[in-house]
Amino acid sequence: MAEQAQTVMMGVTVTTNDLSNKDDHFFRVLAATAVHAGEVAEFLFNERSVRTFSAIYDLNNKAYSQGWITDFEQRMTELGGSAVTILSFSSGNQEALIPVAEQLVSGDPDIVIFVTNAVDAALLAKLIRSKSDDVMLGTSEWAGTERLIELGGRFVEGAFVPQYLDRESKDPDYQRFREGFIKRFNHEPGFPGLTAYNATRVIIDRLKNKSASQSLKDALLAQGTFPAIQGSVQFDEFGDAESKTYVTQIINSQFVVQTD
Repeated sequence: MAEQAQTVMMGVTVTTNDLSNKDDHFFRVLAATAVHAGEVAEFLFNERSVRTFSAIYDLNNKAYSQGWITDFEQRMTELGGSAVTILSFSSGNQEALIPVAEQLVSGDPDIVIFVTNAVDAALLAKLIRSKSDDVMLGTSEWAGTERLIELGGRFVEGAFVPQYLDRESKDPDYQRFREGFIKRFNHEPGFPGLTAYNATRVIIDRLKNKSASQSLKDALLAQGTFPAIQGSVQFDEFGDAESKTYVTQIINSQFVVQTD
């Protein structure tokens, strides 16, 4: 519908590979899952000596979750690692997850990865810890919110959680944004708050500064790069963006960045 109307749509948290490399009116401020999942695989393989993994992904967000685990497995395999077990489920049926824990730790993988929301990741962590104290735990960026720590408690301690933002950043612009967000909404912005803010600033900038003869799409592509909190927003010719992955580890109930 938006494409027929030639109306720009700006994706705030959209990372599915299905929308990559298309000459349309869709823009986004985060890179595709192929980029982020690959960087997570590289970190775990090179920095934490992960060689085998099991994973579970949520079919209710299949465009994202299946793409993420496929990209993760591909990069891990290229590096020399391998999958032990990959399972899927549909969020909302928590009872169905109870027998899954046994399957995920069977075969002694180095790490179990959850490509789920924070609520399901917290439950899965508790179930896995009832079966194994030793296996490493990890998630995709999807679970990287404060809810994961609130609900997971001690069961998610030590888990590796990639993020779309550096929560520890001392950058003055980020600190001002964070303080203003907390003052207004009474909670941390997390990655949705930050990416929404950056996306909104990009759109407002072009609406204010484009020429009368330019479409919004052409104005965005012509500018290409925009200043943003924690870096810049850079669009390629398809409106796809570059963005960084910050792999964190939960230590003392805090997301602590493990990558540069």
